[in-house]
Amino acid sequence: MTKDIFRWGSIGFGVFVVLVVGIFFLLKYLEPVGEETQIEIAAKDNLMAKQLLMLKQSEIDSLNGCIEKLKSDLSFLNLTNDSLKAQSEFKNNLIEEYKKNINQLNNKLTAATETAVSIQELAKTYESMKAEEMRPILQKVSDKTIIAIYKNMNSRKRKDILNALSSERAAAITQQLAGVSRG
Repeated sequence: MTKDIFRWGSIGFGVFVVLVVGIFFLLKYLEPVGEETQIEIAAKDNLMAKQLLMLKQSEIDSLNGCIEKLKSDLSFLNLTNDSLKAQSEFKNNLIEEYKKNINQLNNKLTAATETAVSIQELAKTYESMKAEEMRPILQKVSDKTIIAIYKNMNSRKRKDILNALSSERAAAITQQLAGVSRG
């Protein structure tokens, strides 16, 4: 056991001596860095750092410019979107208004059609009557109603409606039918 300790101790001492000698020769052949060289290296490092900072600042400025352009584009797109929404809303309101107008016109058309059918049926009734039978009724009806009935009567029976009226009223209705104003 003593031999082993002695043997391991001598190996360790040998390695230590080799390392010390190696480090000694290494330090002897390496030139120590002088103060001027250290200043020069520091200046080069400082210059490289400044250039790197300038490059990074340039990239930051470029990216900030891109961000500003994107903000401007986004603002423009938001304005365009708002404008399109307003136009769409206006058109939708206009469409709704047109739909209401169409419904009103359809209702008026339906009413006018029903009135026309009613007047045609009324005209047929008057066609079957004689002038003496029409006279008391026509005295109480407006000129507009008489003209509507007249226009829907058979051409041969139209004379009976005029014969049933007084001469003054028949003349006034004739002028209205002809489109001439009283003068």
